[in-house]
Amino acid sequence: MRGIYKYATAAVLAGLVAACGSPVIVKGQQPHPAVHACCAPGPTPFKHTTPLPKPSPAILPGWTRIVGPGSVNGNGELEQNIASAVYASSQGTVFHAQQLPALSAAHAIPAWTGGAMSGPSVYHGTVTARIDFPGKPGIWSSLWLVNGSTEVDIMEVYGNGWPPDATVHARQTNTGPWQLEGSHGAEPVTGWHTWTFTWTSTGMTFYKDGKKYFSVIPKQFPAWPFNDGQPMQLRLDVAVGGSGGGTVPASTTSADMYVQYVSISKG
Repeated sequence: MRGIYKYATAAVLAGLVAACGSPVIVKGQQPHPAVHACCAPGPTPFKHTTPLPKPSPAILPGWTRIVGPGSVNGNGELEQNIASAVYASSQGTVFHAQQLPALSAAHAIPAWTGGAMSGPSVYHGTVTARIDFPGKPGIWSSLWLVNGSTEVDIMEVYGNGWPPDATVHARQTNTGPWQLEGSHGAEPVTGWHTWTFTWTSTGMTFYKDGKKYFSVIPKQFPAWPFNDGQPMQLRLDVAVGGSGGGTVPASTTSADMYVQYVSISKG
């Protein structure tokens, strides 16, 4: 439900999104700006009260940073993804979301930076990732796959009170027979866990720390679009607000998602 399926009633960063344009993929080392180009509230540039680390190339191999507005499909996310919000640390790759109070006041809307990455493409294989999700109110973090109108959410952790879950979208919709959802219920997902997703011609299976919690097979859908030879692209992000994050409380001013590794095996 990350990118194209959960819609909010308003895009609260419409002005900043218009100024920044469409998202782009940024590869490798990037200079650390005093302020993202679209975020200057006038002639005096706004500087982060807590400087973000400079982008580091020592992050997830084969992944690239996504830069641009988080809310590009009407899902109401508040963050502007910037390169320096994804960086290497002793605990793995960090995806950092940060509120910008001065910019929020200048534009009279909530202003946040966020971190997102695009990874390798996958077709009929296994994805294994070790992640520490933030699990904060107002924060929407996820590991997912997307290709056009199909999407597979390996794990989404919401900030709006919904239970964390995995979802298979066989078509661009949130309801009906084209979507199947596997709720993770009350089991904890924060802290370090290993998430595994297997995709074969006979279906998809989802595991947490080696224990299966959800699976789907083709006959559960009106049609099965996942054997068409088209790979899906991996994504990781920590988003703010929107339909999955909900209202961001005053107590949430930042959040970090840590990723130790993401491995892919074919077939």
